[in-house]
Amino acid sequence: MKAFNLSLLALAAAGFAIQGMAADDAKSTVSLGYSGYIDTNYNEDINAKNGGFSINQFGININAADSATGIKGELSVVNDSTSYDIYTRIDQAFVDKTFFGSLDAKLGRFYTFVGFEGVPTVGNFNESYSLLFDREPTTHDGLELNYAVNGFNVLGMVAQNSYDSGLKDYGFQFGYTADKFSLDANYLLHPVIAEAMIQQLGAPVSGLTTENQHTFNVVASASILDSLKLAAEYFYITELASDKQWTDGPFGEYPLSINTQNNDGFPFAPKSPKMQGYSLYGNYTLNDFSLSPRFTALYMPDGTNLMNSNQFLGTGQPDTQFQYTLTAKYKFGALTTYLEGNWVADCNASKVYGNDDIQGNVLAGASYQF
Repeated sequence: MKAFNLSLLALAAAGFAIQGMAADDAKSTVSLGYSGYIDTNYNEDINAKNGGFSINQFGININAADSATGIKGELSVVNDSTSYDIYTRIDQAFVDKTFFGSLDAKLGRFYTFVGFEGVPTVGNFNESYSLLFDREPTTHDGLELNYAVNGFNVLGMVAQNSYDSGLKDYGFQFGYTADKFSLDANYLLHPVIAEAMIQQLGAPVSGLTTENQHTFNVVASASILDSLKLAAEYFYITELASDKQWTDGPFGEYPLSINTQNNDGFPFAPKSPKMQGYSLYGNYTLNDFSLSPRFTALYMPDGTNLMNSNQFLGTGQPDTQFQYTLTAKYKFGALTTYLEGNWVADCNASKVYGNDDIQGNVLAGASYQF
């Protein structure tokens, strides 16, 4: 995990301190709240025929609001074992203020707007994450502005990815929300220092090159009935080329070699390294019982070139993966029990998961919210 952006987190912390002083001067104007959850389960690896118990994830959220000034603050701490790195991290630490009744400004660390699934597992239809989730950023440090009126919203963001390069990302969202339907179109520009990533592939490096990674994302959700919700997500990302033989061109840099493509300025070029996929979600609820199927398809035609968050993805060959998930939940007040089957089919001849065509897991556990 990279170091926190101390200046931005200090601003967020200062926001809490200011609200604390406001509480001393006018105690009736400041309100504090908290919430949290603990998610624990047993995970059985069907292929390896073994499993174990673990605390899958737990989190604590503290929020403050000053009714006199309209300033709000939020702090979220999460311990996560759902990824390869197990650590306790600050997921959110920001101050928030609404101007002119419609413009919301957020400064600090906050969850990235891209994607359908959220970081806290208790807020998702399914217990596990989809294949798309690992390819999308989760948190950013910076400034986010969101203007909303009559169900429409326009969002703009300038920030650094909390756990990736220190270069600034630029994000935009156009959204529409009605009573039973929502649609968001998202774009994220993420500059990457190519040398640091190319070195991990063992390629020769000379000079300093920055290449732009383009992410396009569309999320739609609808409530068909009071008991039935459907959602869909489409994801498209361009990545850096695996070789460095570039020169200047009308759209920025372009490759000298036909085997390498720089995506700067022309993200839909036929030979530009890319990855795309989609997820389909369903959630049927009957009293305290819910059933949620999910299907995800991920296409990586340029497996040798695709990297994300400084980690090599794929086997070095073009690859396609399909994910099938079915989650059943039952609530006992604040306690939710669940049983989930999750299977990923690998269509690459060399297999991401060794010699197995399908990697399967079964989860049985419970989450408690307070």
